[in-house]
Amino acid sequence: MTKPSGGIVRVQKRDSGYAIIDPWFLSDERLTWKSKGLLAYLLSKPSNWQVYVTDLVKRSKDGRDAVYSALKQLEECGYVERSQKRNEDTKKIEGMETIVYERPIIDEPGPDFPLTDFPDMAKPDADNSTQVINDLNINDSKKKMNKSATADILKSLSKALRKLPLNDTATLYDQYFADIYAMLTRRFSGQLEPEAIGLAADRYFQKAVDLRTGLPKESVYSPVGVFYDCYAEAVAEWTAEQFKRKCSG
Repeated sequence: MTKPSGGIVRVQKRDSGYAIIDPWFLSDERLTWKSKGLLAYLLSKPSNWQVYVTDLVKRSKDGRDAVYSALKQLEECGYVERSQKRNEDTKKIEGMETIVYERPIIDEPGPDFPLTDFPDMAKPDADNSTQVINDLNINDSKKKMNKSATADILKSLSKALRKLPLNDTATLYDQYFADIYAMLTRRFSGQLEPEAIGLAADRYFQKAVDLRTGLPKESVYSPVGVFYDCYAEAVAEWTAEQFKRKCSG
């Protein structure tokens, strides 16, 4: 059998059926090629596309352990986020929901992002299911705020993100409004405040924008992750200010 040479590798593609994905993760040296391949497959699917993890195992010859370890690495590097899925009426836990991001929302796992084992399921069932959701434009259906409060949050976030540059022609609102809102509603349920969002935007500008050029710093590769850090600091500051006002009043 002839051994493969180290020469040019040519890629042939069909004229149709292309998928548009952010290629940033392909250069992320923290990821194995296995993880990059799985992430590319997940991101090639439409928004809110769902699949059972066990179905991913069936669609590849890599085997169960390879798929689960790839998902685990994607979670560790911030491309995958997992949370409990509850029935809206009974509040009973129905399983785990897995959200997949184009760019990592965290630099490294911390106490607020505990890593969890993916369940070893022989087959999916209604009571113990794990789903993967391609979260390119996701609206959080689990928020417990009333409509007027939600409108205030959306309006404040929209106003804040329109002031933050993504590049020389677009703002964070243009590309990351849905992702940042989804992240905030999951990570800060019950802690979303218009004033805190404004504080977070100010912190984001100070951390992520070059004051000389007015453009984002080259080191910022995950706007969602940076905004998470900024909001965590902002909500702590806002909470402290509310406490001081209450005590002084």
